[in-house]
Amino acid sequence: MKPTLFAIALALGTAFSCFADDKPGKIELEGIIQKLPSDGLIGIWRVSEKTVIVTDATVIKEDDGPVKLGAKVEVEGSLESDGSIDAKEIETED
Repeated sequence: MKPTLFAIALALGTAFSCFADDKPGKIELEGIIQKLPSDGLIGIWRVSEKTVIVTDATVIKEDDGPVKLGAKVEVEGSLESDGSIDAKEIETED
């Protein structure tokens, strides 16, 4: 049986996930950076098809590599009513 596009997308989608923390409104997202602001790190990011809001209060940890397009990151923050994530902490991963 040949793998279908749906099966491949489903397999890739499970590699990076977005899940609720045990605290209401808290969320974690593991994924790949797809878009960064053009003038620094503060602003709107796109991580694995999710909108991530990064402010000057967001803690950014680059111990496992620099923040750049294609980098794998873990985002911790709050889920907003529009589905975006207000990032409290972003950490690069290997």
